[in-house]
Amino acid sequence: ICKDYVCVTPPECQVDADCDPGEICKDYVCVDPRPTCKYDSDCPDHHVCKYGKCKEICKRFVDSQCE
Repeated sequence: ICKDYVCVTPPECQVDADCDPGEICKDYVCVDPRPTCKYDSDCPDHHVCKYGKCKEICKRFVDSQCE
């Protein structure tokens, strides 16, 4: 989409209805409303807590290769 004369990636969602059943839209990202973590320490080694979910730390060189 175009924003202020610049092409930008559209957000994943704007309202809860844009998400899969059981998910909500938070900060333009679809997330499970029941978080599995609150802090990085709630996750296994080599993982971080992002949007209430434990995600593996990205060790790749290009952002598109990450989750």
